[in-house]
Amino acid sequence: MSASCKEPIGLDALEVRLAQDLAWLELPAKSWVPPREIEGRRVRDVVIVGAGMAGLVVSGMLKRLGVDNHVLLDRARAGLEGPWVTYARMRTLRRPSSSPGRRWACRP
Repeated sequence: MSASCKEPIGLDALEVRLAQDLAWLELPAKSWVPPREIEGRRVRDVVIVGAGMAGLVVSGMLKRLGVDNHVLLDRARAGLEGPWVTYARMRTLRRPSSSPGRRWACRP
């Protein structure tokens, strides 16, 4: 980019560009699951039991894929959901490289 570039700069311009990029990527995805009701009450499409790291990832991916009528259930009290204040007491939320993890899931 040259110094004589006439494109706007600043936070407002970045917000406009971000909105444009997200629209091109269709993010967040539009909800595509038709709503269902039983006895006049809307039914959840997905219930995720456990709001630990895996549950949060599943929730995020469902939202990204357009399934927004879902709920996470966690036995922790409000404000203590997820692993960060209960089980994940390590300094970083990283697993050791020696653990099998995802790389084993894709092997034939």
